[in-house]
Amino acid sequence: ALIPLLTWGTKCSLNSVNLHLTTAIATMSSASALRASSDVMVEMNKLIKVPELQQSMETMRREMMRAEMIEETMEEGLEGASDEEEEIDAEISKVYEDLALDVESLFGPGVKAAPAAAAAAPEAEDPLLARVAKLQS
Repeated sequence: ALIPLLTWGTKCSLNSVNLHLTTAIATMSSASALRASSDVMVEMNKLIKVPELQQSMETMRREMMRAEMIEETMEEGLEGASDEEEEIDAEISKVYEDLALDVESLFGPGVKAAPAAAAAAPEAEDPLLARVAKLQS
């Protein structure tokens, strides 16, 4: 009865030693992997030069902010310019209508008159227009 008990105790002890060895091997393997990872990180730090990278990133951020502000300013300026162009075109149309210029009589038959100017031509002939017509013929 004593021998089976000793055999069972020996088996437990061997199993315990086996588990301790397996744990030690796993720990050594993890330590080796961490050491390799640490070496890689050291080499990357040497290559990257973190302070220079931070400075480059800060410069890039400032330049992007400047570009965005310039773009917004240009968009605002272009919006105002299109409004001004429409106002200028409207004023020119009013002046043509007020003067009732007949473009064809001034520049010849190849030039088209503005529709509003042709409809609003004066009934009495302008002496200046008559002189221009004589010069063209």
